[in-house]
Amino acid sequence: MLIEAPSGVFTPPVDGARPVPLIANGIGITPFVWYPEAVAAAPSGRAAPIYLLHGCRGRHDHPLSDRVDRLARNIAGLRRITAYSRPEAHDLEAQR
Repeated sequence: MLIEAPSGVFTPPVDGARPVPLIANGIGITPFVWYPEAVAAAPSGRAAPIYLLHGCRGRHDHPLSDRVDRLARNIAGLRRITAYSRPEAHDLEAQR
């Protein structure tokens, strides 16, 4: 059995009618933040939703949260779902 590093081209369309799911955990969200930023910068916008599912321990271990918060406010079709594995009281109040 051969095991190889990921390769190829990953270029989801910035416009189109098909939903785009993005799934990440912890700091693994970093490569996915570029996509909503590209959608926000595109002149045509995006008709179909983008589902960004992200898991991390809690608010203090939530990488890029402010940046994704801004994107979620500016992109109507961005559906953000964040799950905390070790939520604190204020995380529960924020329904994360």
